[in-house]
Amino acid sequence: LKPSPFALRDEIEAALDDSNVVRFAEYLHKLTENTQFIIITHRRGTMDAADRLYGELRAAGVEVLLDDRDERPGVKFNDMDLIGFPIRVTVGDKNLPNVEIKLRTADSPELVPLDEAAQTISAMVKSAMDELDK
Repeated sequence: LKPSPFALRDEIEAALDDSNVVRFAEYLHKLTENTQFIIITHRRGTMDAADRLYGELRAAGVEVLLDDRDERPGVKFNDMDLIGFPIRVTVGDKNLPNVEIKLRTADSPELVPLDEAAQTISAMVKSAMDELDK
């Protein structure tokens, strides 16, 4: 077994403008076949997308917890599993303009365009609530 190289970068894109952040993310994505990257960001665009989705879901009547703690994603994901949240939504530079939606019972997440995410999540919640009412 040969482990793949690993790179941790904290706010490496901070000095880039939005168009170059996209180009940088595309470049890093090409390298992920041979190297694992963890990128920590506090990009305004990512935070704006998360806030927008939060507002849309609240307006649709969905209970939402926005976890913006300064913790690693794995810690946050573990906490969500321990609490028992049925749906995990991940908004990040890596996938924007898509968001990652993962049902707790699913093996893998799905990518959904940000513009469709609130509607998709609302439908998932409604379906789950209908199942409980049976």
